[in-house]
Amino acid sequence: MTRNAQAAFAALTLSLAPFLSVAEASDSQIVELGPFERCYVDDYDGQASCALLSVPLDWDNVQGEKLELYVAKIPSVSLEPAEPLILLAGGPGQAATVMGRLVQDVLPKTLRTRDIILMDQRGTGRSHPLDCELGESYALDTEELVKRVEACAANLDVDPNFFDTHSAIRDIDALRQALGFEQVNLLGGSYGTRVALLYSSQFPEQARSLILDSVTPPSLSIYSTMAQTSDRAFQILLNDCEQSPECARAFPGLGADFLALLERVDEQGIEVTLDHPTTGEEVEFVITRDFLTGVLHGGLYKAARRIQLPIAMGKATQGDFAPLFAMSTWFDGNGSGGIHFGLMLSVFCAEDVPRFTLEDAVVAGQGTISGHGEYETWRALCAVWPVHPETKPCDDPQQAPPTLLLSGHLDPVTPPSLAEHVAEKIPNSRLIIVENRGHIVSPIGCVPKLMTEFIETLDLSVLDASCLGDVKSVPFIISSSGGPA
Repeated sequence: MTRNAQAAFAALTLSLAPFLSVAEASDSQIVELGPFERCYVDDYDGQASCALLSVPLDWDNVQGEKLELYVAKIPSVSLEPAEPLILLAGGPGQAATVMGRLVQDVLPKTLRTRDIILMDQRGTGRSHPLDCELGESYALDTEELVKRVEACAANLDVDPNFFDTHSAIRDIDALRQALGFEQVNLLGGSYGTRVALLYSSQFPEQARSLILDSVTPPSLSIYSTMAQTSDRAFQILLNDCEQSPECARAFPGLGADFLALLERVDEQGIEVTLDHPTTGEEVEFVITRDFLTGVLHGGLYKAARRIQLPIAMGKATQGDFAPLFAMSTWFDGNGSGGIHFGLMLSVFCAEDVPRFTLEDAVVAGQGTISGHGEYETWRALCAVWPVHPETKPCDDPQQAPPTLLLSGHLDPVTPPSLAEHVAEKIPNSRLIIVENRGHIVSPIGCVPKLMTEFIETLDLSVLDASCLGDVKSVPFIISSSGGPA
């Protein structure tokens, strides 16, 4: 059963002239940017305008079929805006145009000097989304999930081989040229950091700066580290609970009890009937190790979820699975505001699964609570999803523009060690680690101030990260009434 794969893992002024052609296309007009018109960006209260960027579906056949990509521009207050900031969403499978809240709450000062651009990556949002309606993950074992993915593949109206990261970075550079800028700034989160790093590798002169939040190195398959990074975050959770007198008193022996539960469901899954937390309907399903570790993994992403894990785990060890079931439904979703699962499949099945073998997964998962089940599930899904293994290089850049890397110490999927892996290869870079927080730290504490200062000055040495000492741990919830530890 997948680790909530549908979701866990898991996103403009009117002055531009219509139909600007990409300079490299010469007279052939390979790319066209339509007129910007006023539009609404989700969770953003200010002015915005949107346009369609027409690009080749297949960048190796530029005269062939076209694909329209949806572009939103949030305009600077400056009459002569500097190089824009392009936001790159995560997932893979999140649409960039759902990231209005990030612009409004985290990046408002950036708009003093430059536009902010949100382009839905091909396969997401309004850029020919690749959606698979799979249902809720708790109800799906691997066999059923494979059947639904196979049915989704049969209904595709486009070849998913053209929905890969390398095509996405060609789209980004086409947009840069159509907007008329020599360089752009890139802010990527999670999978978006892979996109930013590969763009920097392919177009080293066109990237002015990179901000990488929760870093995913292009050179590493996500499955080469996931079991170990998730296990690390789990161990930190147990240690934090033990160090909290209230949590330790409320849930003594939590780690040992939960491990015993995992061994029990390995022998035989536990059949349960529970009320769905949203619909109120009774649902029947089987509690398995993959379900338990999947909910745990998803809960470790954010502090607001993490603080609920001890009580949910404790109740599960006593036979009450309702709290963990409720948490599992948070991670399901497809489409707007969530993950376009067909795009996730197209990327992972071309770029991650083929670079890792089952034997590798067994070794990597040895001694961890999740083992290699996640890889086995994705291997089965990719066997029925019609994409070929990526042949283009997925290497970490050997040179890059000034690069600010951000990482949450508690992150279960992209911990600081992955950011360090990239930072070692980029001379002009700096890693800032945010304690007491998990995946995606751009909105935390004074991080917005540091990002804005970096974009304007490109001077990593002047960033004073001591302000992040104000980011405190969040107390665990130890009672059903919501009381903190």
